[in-house]
Amino acid sequence: MSVLIVEDDQVIIMFLSALLRDAGFKEIVTAHDLDTAVEHSSNTHFRLCLLDMTLAHASAMPVVSNLRRQGTPFIITTGHLQEDLPVEVRGETILFKPYGPGDVYAAMKDLGLSVMDDARQR
Repeated sequence: MSVLIVEDDQVIIMFLSALLRDAGFKEIVTAHDLDTAVEHSSNTHFRLCLLDMTLAHASAMPVVSNLRRQGTPFIITTGHLQEDLPVEVRGETILFKPYGPGDVYAAMKDLGLSVMDDARQR
């Protein structure tokens, strides 16, 4: 199955894509803007989504709704404080920027996703 990365920063997309490939995911789909993210999240089932909650100053809550409806586990990535996030997502798995490989792998493990042993050592 594939992974969806919803992020408007190309450097972060490259970083996350490399980590996910190292973790064994072969197909990685990216969305740089809200419209594309909503389309992908409503039409495709993903094994995992890494979701930046703010895309060009727009809230990604429509994507959260689609992911929940599809039963897709997701990790929120954000540069905001937890209290600045919508109340509806504060109990979700959240990575606060800046984060590193170990943080991503730990969040994936918290969601019950296996991470290849060599990837965890990075």
